[in-house]
Amino acid sequence: MKKNILIALIISCVLFASSCATVSYSPWVSLDVSPKTINKTVLVEKFVDNVPESDRKNPFTGFSVTNKKALVNDLSIDVTNAVTADFSNNAVFRTVSRKIDSPDYVIKGEIIRFKGQTKMTNYAKISMFSYVGIVTWLFPIPMTVNSTDVELVLSIYDNKGQLVGKYSGQNDFKARSNMYNNKQNAIGAETDKTFGIALSQIREQILQDAPKYK
Repeated sequence: MKKNILIALIISCVLFASSCATVSYSPWVSLDVSPKTINKTVLVEKFVDNVPESDRKNPFTGFSVTNKKALVNDLSIDVTNAVTADFSNNAVFRTVSRKIDSPDYVIKGEIIRFKGQTKMTNYAKISMFSYVGIVTWLFPIPMTVNSTDVELVLSIYDNKGQLVGKYSGQNDFKARSNMYNNKQNAIGAETDKTFGIALSQIREQILQDAPKYK
């Protein structure tokens, strides 16, 4: 019995150590080719970062991928580049670039939410400092929880500065895992997936408005 308790406590400590680990994160999306292309040239300006501090803050016994220590580069630059690359590579418009002379349209974006956090569950925290950790070893009780939430707003202006369309996309995700399938290290990929779903919503709205972009 004492041996089982010791093992459980060791495992709990390992989970705690992994939750305190640092990560390197750079947001990216991987979407399919656009079903149709708007035959216009588009300039993408650097997005405005209005992400709340709560999204960036490392939770107790966990970490956030948008924490300053985790981000490889500036969040607004990476998100802008990711959206630009997707719109260009997947042919949402004929030409899309961060630098282009005399564009037909200009995209201005705002990052409302960009959350990717993982932390230990309340039970996991309690088990670290008590004998209830043995239950964790015997049963697949959730020990960690991953939470993501991404919300973007894109506004498209013509070359005279007139607003043509405003589009928003939002998606969130939450998943718990036990000590046998700990998914804390997957938080970066899960955040990117949430980012991709939010952006795909915006792409769909833009394509529905294709007749506006003559």
